[in-house]
Amino acid sequence: SVEAEITGVLSGKYMRKSEGGKTEVSYVSDKKELTLEEICEKADGKRYGTSSRLNVSPLKLAIVSVLAILLAAAVFSIYLGYFSRTVSDFIYNGCGYSFVNADRTEVSLDYYKGKDKTVKIPEKVGDFTLKTISDGAFSNVSGVKEIIIEGSPKIASGAFRNATGLEKIDFGKCTSISRNAFSGCGNLREVNAPYVTDIGETAFADCGNLKTVTIPEDKEIKIGYRAFANSGIEKIKVREITLISSSNVFEGCSSLKELSVDKWKNLPTVKELFGTGESKLEKIEIGELYGIVSGFCRNLAKLKEFKVNEIVDPSVGDGAFGGCKSLVSFVLPKEVTAIGEKAFENTNISEFNGSAATFVGKRAFAGNTALKKFTFNNAVLTISDGVFDGCTALETVELAPTCKEIGWRSFAGCSALKKIELADKVASLGTECFAECSSLEAVDFPET
Repeated sequence: SVEAEITGVLSGKYMRKSEGGKTEVSYVSDKKELTLEEICEKADGKRYGTSSRLNVSPLKLAIVSVLAILLAAAVFSIYLGYFSRTVSDFIYNGCGYSFVNADRTEVSLDYYKGKDKTVKIPEKVGDFTLKTISDGAFSNVSGVKEIIIEGSPKIASGAFRNATGLEKIDFGKCTSISRNAFSGCGNLREVNAPYVTDIGETAFADCGNLKTVTIPEDKEIKIGYRAFANSGIEKIKVREITLISSSNVFEGCSSLKELSVDKWKNLPTVKELFGTGESKLEKIEIGELYGIVSGFCRNLAKLKEFKVNEIVDPSVGDGAFGGCKSLVSFVLPKEVTAIGEKAFENTNISEFNGSAATFVGKRAFAGNTALKKFTFNNAVLTISDGVFDGCTALETVELAPTCKEIGWRSFAGCSALKKIELADKVASLGTECFAECSSLEAVDFPET
């Protein structure tokens, strides 16, 4: 509370003057002298002995104090958010730099305010070594078209995010690119990263015009979740890929046509690399592969060529190439030892050597309209249901002499098949096994 002692007792118009913690009231009037009670009444004061007090509620004071603190905190937060990108230790060529170690020998590049279209980021700034290109350093910068990094600084998350004018970047000797570093750079067309071995999550996501990416072909590459999602990349060639978190690396990459991996280890299926989006991948070449698992290339509708140079287990899992309706070339260094169900369903392979396959699953080649000839291994005792259903180009089938059973619709719809010789041990013919074989002229049954 504030105390004010009022002196002077003349009525009429009066003036107040504060001095020494007291307020003097002097009247410019010659009217009668008033009592203290009359003066307090005229001033709307309260009588407390010989003084008038101005009281403030403690609750109101507390509320006002809290509001003042919250307002100050909000202002300070805005200050930090705005000035963190504009305050630095020094500026050089339009770039703001800050010291990052106590010895003041290393710096980070915090922001860019220049107007150059081509920006060279030096390994050293004067006597100082550049260690990091900070988060948001070039974020939303639209005037820069080309970045040339001369050293090997760490590229922080979001360092170039939404730099919409950027068209080309040379990473120098940088070895890693953090998550979101270039996401949203819609005009980025060319990336030269000859030393990069670690690419973070969504690093180049939504770079729709990115077509050329140069990365090491002789080193293992770690790639994060959706690293190139929705980019325009057309070709990838690497020695070995290790996924950092999950698949979907090339989700939405509708322009990617060629994938070459020297060593395929501990990776998901090719299909999983593309997520749920449509793939236009046409060619796959793998140097070393353990085996072709189920669904390995399922529904890659544009895939034409598949080649493996070295393989440990030359079996083909269920549905491995099912739905690859453009597949015309399938090359392994060894003969296939087993063919899973629907492994090549609806493909267009015209030649296939199945003589080493001890198992051929149901509908393994169903819907293949290009296959002309197939030879079964002697170990295959049963021709599975629908194995060649709808193979309209199939002309010749060589059954094993040990074959005992032909399944349901095994050769149905094979309109080019003219003759088939059944083995002596065949004892059962499945329903519609030769249905719709419009060219079939003869079936040689065993004498027994």
